[in-house]
Amino acid sequence: MPQRAARPAIGDPRQWRSDRRKGVAESIFQQLDEVVERGGFVHVDRPLKPYLMWSGSHVSYDRVLQQNMWRFNLRPLERAVLDQMCAEADDQGIAEVKQVELAQHFGRSQASVSNAIKTLCGHHFVWKVRRGAYQVNPTYSFAFGSSKQRAALQRIGMETMKEHEIVIPGLGGGGQ
Repeated sequence: MPQRAARPAIGDPRQWRSDRRKGVAESIFQQLDEVVERGGFVHVDRPLKPYLMWSGSHVSYDRVLQQNMWRFNLRPLERAVLDQMCAEADDQGIAEVKQVELAQHFGRSQASVSNAIKTLCGHHFVWKVRRGAYQVNPTYSFAFGSSKQRAALQRIGMETMKEHEIVIPGLGGGGQ
């Protein structure tokens, strides 16, 4: 079996030390030129900028609903509770939250949190599925047409979704 010829080293390490005086960048370019002269090629990918998401997942809501949230006249606590429920919701859109914990989190009374949840239930943003667990409406909490939204809608069923349709005040239902 024929032996492969050893590749020549790129520059001499003793030379690298003296190159510090000339500048690191100039040295690197010279060494890259040597690679190209020997028939090699150099490919440089720009470093990728990370796409940062605080929660580790990307969520986008129905644009029309978002543009018209002001029409619901939600109080700050009601909106804060809704946002917290969306943040706490699992892949099926169920938020395991206790009113006492929400009250502590927001520095409010349990009664005021309870009233906020009643308002959200009245607008069908959320509904109770069992003690301490609320279904966040998938038409609000998941990206429109996403696999998570489709799975949640299929699991919940169309009859339940019709009962919990979010109707934008002054515009009517989402199905219109």
